[in-house]
Amino acid sequence: MYKFNQNDIFYNTVKTYPSHTIMMYNNNLYINDQINEGSNKSSGSIKLAETNNTITADGTWIPKSFTYTGGAATITPVTFSQGQLTTTIARSFIRESSGYDFQYTTAKAPFKLLSMVNTLNYYKTLNPNYNSDNFLDQYPQNFNKSIPNYLPNGAYSPLQLLNPTGDLNIIEIPKIFYADSINPGSVDLQFYVTGTLTARAQDIKLNGDLIQTTGSTSGSIIGVILYNEGVIIISGSNSLNDGVLDWYIQPTASGGTPVYDNPKWTYFGSYKNVSGVAAKAIVSSSYVMSFEGTHTIPTLTMLAHANKNDLNWSNNSSYLQSGSYSTFLAVTSSTKYIENSELTIKNTVSSSFANYSASFYPQTFINTIGIYNEEGELIAIAKTANPVRKTNEQDYTFKLKIDL
Repeated sequence: MYKFNQNDIFYNTVKTYPSHTIMMYNNNLYINDQINEGSNKSSGSIKLAETNNTITADGTWIPKSFTYTGGAATITPVTFSQGQLTTTIARSFIRESSGYDFQYTTAKAPFKLLSMVNTLNYYKTLNPNYNSDNFLDQYPQNFNKSIPNYLPNGAYSPLQLLNPTGDLNIIEIPKIFYADSINPGSVDLQFYVTGTLTARAQDIKLNGDLIQTTGSTSGSIIGVILYNEGVIIISGSNSLNDGVLDWYIQPTASGGTPVYDNPKWTYFGSYKNVSGVAAKAIVSSSYVMSFEGTHTIPTLTMLAHANKNDLNWSNNSSYLQSGSYSTFLAVTSSTKYIENSELTIKNTVSSSFANYSASFYPQTFINTIGIYNEEGELIAIAKTANPVRKTNEQDYTFKLKIDL
């Protein structure tokens, strides 16, 4: 057992940039071009436990265990409560028509927008476009209007809301996609119509402004990005192609009436046919969103030294000549414990000649390094890919790194 010296331990951080590409089209969402893996792991979600198990309506997780009985393999469900373990990109749409048009406004979308008012204004010193007044009227127009609050019991509550300045599109990216924050300059939105790129928007200034870089209104600011919160708010309402119409504005409930309109940035990510009417599905448009996250990983690097003339003995039974281990103890009784002092060590030195034993010299093979805390408790184990031969003339330094 050795103690690490001051120069043997290093603390540092590694910054990584995990990238994701999200493609949305005709009721389907694809993350990094992944495909469906069984009925429980879809192409449009990340499963936190990375398992292909059934999750019931009440949140019970049912993994499958395999047993072998009487010559036949059977599958036995094992149930335990684990909750829903998937997450995906979410889109909320706000339809403005003298306030909130709740026939087309996504449930809870107004409250999500209100919850971001302080955050938007907090960043206003960095960029004036982080301003809640760009998305909400300063004073409520319908002060006493009662609106649904989408509580589980379906009740209504008199909430005094600030009305939207126009149609708004809110895209929410779960933290598991980007870790610490979205990497500025990496956001790229592409709006396709019948397979042709109609418009593109990027945060080319790295300041949160989402700027259209191709299309008829190139150069205009169509929204802002909250990098730390993983939220994109899009307000661009100009037509991107006057010659194209699609059922972008879907109702909030099945059986509602979709609305036909030209492609606009506020419709980016509208790929679900909520109405259920096949003839009024969004089939002409598709959307691609790519971005990078920023993940800072604390790491601990340790240098473990195997010096010359050290570690030349092993307690592994394979270190002794075959049959010697049985005579390891010379005497053992209730009063004595004496080890055999003349055990034969196995000669593992390789010879260059057939049927000839090379001269013996001590050598061991290192394959495991244990890390202990101050109380002598084993807290980490490092293993080499292949055993490392150690002789008295050779010294080694093993570099161990742990991501914390």
